[in-house]
Amino acid sequence: MVPVQGWVTLRSLGVTFMEKIEILAGRLLPSRTLTLLALGLAAAGFTTAVFADPGDNYPVPVYTAAAPPPTPALTNLPLMTQISQEGITWTFSQPQRVGRFVNGDYYVVGPATIVDIEPPATNGMNGSMLNIQVNIQQSGFDSRILSGRYNPALGVYPPITLNPGNELVSSRSAPSNLSCVMRPDDVSDSPVASVSILTSVPAPLPPDAFRPSYAQGATNIYFSRNLQRQLLPTLPPVRDVPPLSEFEGYLQRPWIDSVFFNFDVPAEYMVSYGREGGYLMSFASLLLTLNFTPAQKEPLLVYMVQYGIDLYGLVQEGHSGWPAWGGYGHGRKLPIVLAGLMLNQPQMTSVQSQFGEDMQTIWVTQTPPAGTYTQSWQSVPQTVVYGGHVGINGNSVNPGWGPYEHLPPTQWVNTIGEEYRRCCTSVCWIGEALFARLIPGMQAAWNHPQFFAYADRWMFVPDAAADLAAIQTATGLVIDSDFYQGQSWKVLSGGGYHTGYVAFADEMWAAYRNAPQITAPSRLAGGGLTFMVTNVSPNTAYNIQACTDLSSPNWSTIGTVVPVANTFTFQDPQPTNPQKFYRVQQAP
Repeated sequence: MVPVQGWVTLRSLGVTFMEKIEILAGRLLPSRTLTLLALGLAAAGFTTAVFADPGDNYPVPVYTAAAPPPTPALTNLPLMTQISQEGITWTFSQPQRVGRFVNGDYYVVGPATIVDIEPPATNGMNGSMLNIQVNIQQSGFDSRILSGRYNPALGVYPPITLNPGNELVSSRSAPSNLSCVMRPDDVSDSPVASVSILTSVPAPLPPDAFRPSYAQGATNIYFSRNLQRQLLPTLPPVRDVPPLSEFEGYLQRPWIDSVFFNFDVPAEYMVSYGREGGYLMSFASLLLTLNFTPAQKEPLLVYMVQYGIDLYGLVQEGHSGWPAWGGYGHGRKLPIVLAGLMLNQPQMTSVQSQFGEDMQTIWVTQTPPAGTYTQSWQSVPQTVVYGGHVGINGNSVNPGWGPYEHLPPTQWVNTIGEEYRRCCTSVCWIGEALFARLIPGMQAAWNHPQFFAYADRWMFVPDAAADLAAIQTATGLVIDSDFYQGQSWKVLSGGGYHTGYVAFADEMWAAYRNAPQITAPSRLAGGGLTFMVTNVSPNTAYNIQACTDLSSPNWSTIGTVVPVANTFTFQDPQPTNPQKFYRVQQAP
């Protein structure tokens, strides 16, 4: 089956009439046929999809710019003396007007005073913080937080005045530490179970408003009516697909990500290690590329965009990011870039910060001193390599913590880089890289081609037996097959994630990474179209086909190309008014 690359609206290319081009890509299948998939567009009005959550069954409708929801009058909001969410209850000093953001989090039209929070903050547990500070790397949630990261001075206690712009972040502690999300064989370091956020606003908001980031000083409010849902493909499912409800459940509640090393994460639903963060973002994002209806996708899309908004707010307010540190630092860039693309926010899409995925993937020529090395040591030399335990300058932090693949194993200072390259980083990047390739414009917006080249290397270049033997002989490191290149799921399974869909990202990679893709469309002076086709095999014939009616498509071959490289440019000189749809498939 074929990935739908998305709708391209030619108005952005200077065309005044309404015109859309369906860009599809095909690859050789046993039947040598290509099946058309209609890309679901959000219908006008509000199509309600309800997510599966036993605690708070809050609906997440599809709101559109064509029919935006009205902002309620103040008197139309419920007057509440107490609100509860996910086991946390806030009590006001007097009745207050209360509303909800599109993801279900509450707001109160302030100012308001909280006179009680349940469960109460006693014995160093169930703490609340007001307006989370960035870059202090401390938390006031629970005195059992490790490594000196607990700071009781950050806690706030009733009575608490919430002026507009304030966000009260309240936690519910776990009696004992919980199993890790997507890694149930291990126990989380965090004693925090769940977190809920109450935001004070100056006036009612429309029901499609996203909650502003919990970062201190962040006030930007975005609206789900502006989500560019047409960018999401509607691919046919692979064999083993996770349920949407599982990943909605992980992402519905706030992910608190201001303290590095995940010491204070809400462990009931948030990952406790960066590797699982990469895995979870891979699975959740790839679900958004499948042929669920827009209403079915909406809850998960909203929750992922909200996470991206929260992270971007931290960056905007000065957070230093989530840098490379072994298996930490992963899974944060994807939701920020996704949120930027979905909300059409270029500054968010081009976010500048520290991200583990980027810091740990480099061209071998970047290895210090830059320009000295041109290929890696392996039997099949590589030009993209692992950047090291903490990135390109890691050897200045600790010997052996920087790049090392430019040297043969006999010259390695230690094996920490190779161990973490295999156990805790590469394997969780595969789904992220594939998702970014499938979303129009996302790979370019990511702006780190080394990451995508490295993901391809991991999946397409198998370990040579001679290389594995050389590592063992030189260092004593025996690499188990669970950590071989060419797959990403075995480490996840080894952590106890024994589901029938543990190989979901691998199956999606096999189905869609090699599919030809149509990109960079532009209008010709005479009204035709030119576009580029990528991901093709040299010296192989491809048919370019077109039709003008998707409801009863009658595809005709308008050209056949035998490329000499893995990309080619095609021109259709025929005018495309009012509409024309294209697809590519390998010739029989």
